[in-house]
Amino acid sequence: MWVAMLIPRHVHHERALSHYDSVAGTGYVLLSQSVRISVLRLLTQPSIHRVYALEPISNTAAFDYLVRITQSPKVRNLLEPAELFVTWRDLAAHPHPAPNRWMDAYLCAVARHAGVPIVTLDRGMLHYAQYGVDVVVL
Repeated sequence: MWVAMLIPRHVHHERALSHYDSVAGTGYVLLSQSVRISVLRLLTQPSIHRVYALEPISNTAAFDYLVRITQSPKVRNLLEPAELFVTWRDLAAHPHPAPNRWMDAYLCAVARHAGVPIVTLDRGMLHYAQYGVDVVVL
């Protein structure tokens, strides 16, 4: 969601930005530490630069950009409760190797503990609705 919103050439940019803008008058968007790190990693990734014809961005510049984003009144930084670990572990459990499940389960655990929906472009996240996670797919 964040990467799509931040890269104008991203195929889902308009949908992501529209959702973000719709929150302006009525609420806010939560940003966790893991999401901040993931956004920084992706914004500085050479493959992202190639795919979207972007100039390379340094770690320093990416971090400065993230600081500006988090200063918006629409964005609130999330402090993780201690209980989050257990929920994350339970949501990530799977009988076979599932490397993509780690972050998906973490994001859903954060949303569930915060009592907010997780807004995503990934229909696969709907799987977590059965665990009490409010999943909104744009």
